[in-house]
Amino acid sequence: MRIGHKYHLNKLEHRFANDFSSPVFPILAEFYFKLSRFNKAKKVCTIGLKHNPNNTIGQYVLAKIYLLEDNYEGAEELLKNVINNDPLNFKALRLFINVKIVLKHNISTFNQFIKKAYNINPSDKKIKKLYNKFNIKAQEENKKVNIQRKKKAIIINEKLATK
Repeated sequence: MRIGHKYHLNKLEHRFANDFSSPVFPILAEFYFKLSRFNKAKKVCTIGLKHNPNNTIGQYVLAKIYLLEDNYEGAEELLKNVINNDPLNFKALRLFINVKIVLKHNISTFNQFIKKAYNINPSDKKIKKLYNKFNIKAQEENKKVNIQRKKKAIIINEKLATK
């Protein structure tokens, strides 16, 4: 089995070396990441993203490397870009939420992301726990009640030409 991995790795390296803008760079970087060759993974991502800056998978892999380097702000920025351009990328969304928690950001700044993650995958234990812990459903219902109360407070002036 290891021979097969080596074969695929050599093919990916060869393809990337021949064309740095090749869309295989995130696959190669992920391969290096799984092999704990983080410096190589970072170099591949950096070069690949120079030639293909909108590649969200490459940005996601680079964000994971930034987290290993304790560069939480850099990872946060990359992950925010990933979820803005690929809103259904659950792994990036979940990692983004974890980064926000580590950075101790106010829950109100990212509960929309928890709600979004919960809507994508309500069976994920961590997201479900956060969703319940921060009472996001109750907060949404309170907002609806407040909006309804404001609507009832409208007074119609009979002297106006139109109602």
